[in-house]
Amino acid sequence: MKNSCAVGFFKGSLLKDEDGLLVQPGKHSQAMRRLHFESPEEIEDGEDTIRRFIDKAIQAEKDGLEVAFTEKDNLDYPDELQDALDDDPELAEAFEELTPGRQRGWVLHFSDAKQSETRARRIEKAHSKIIGGKGWDER
Repeated sequence: MKNSCAVGFFKGSLLKDEDGLLVQPGKHSQAMRRLHFESPEEIEDGEDTIRRFIDKAIQAEKDGLEVAFTEKDNLDYPDELQDALDDDPELAEAFEELTPGRQRGWVLHFSDAKQSETRARRIEKAHSKIIGGKGWDER
């Protein structure tokens, strides 16, 4: 984002956005939304919009609105992961002990691979990290 900037809203999915200005930062983002700007002029021109969304976000917090994170409960394990868990009780136990967020991170990482061989290779590479209780982006 060298030539742009964004104003992020952690619970942006809860904010009414009739004009479709809020964008999802990634395909797996459930709650986060942001306003994206390409120039200082866009920021200046969008000042009223920025303030309007900030007011909406503040009101959402005051109202105690919460995002329902449904994807964490609806994980589809790729076949390669299910096979690895079935074949290795130690891996299965370690995976079950991971936090829901770490489990989701691994499942998304494995599932993002298009080919079965790549998914299997990623699972094999991840074995020691999972046994160690780490998420896919942890050292």
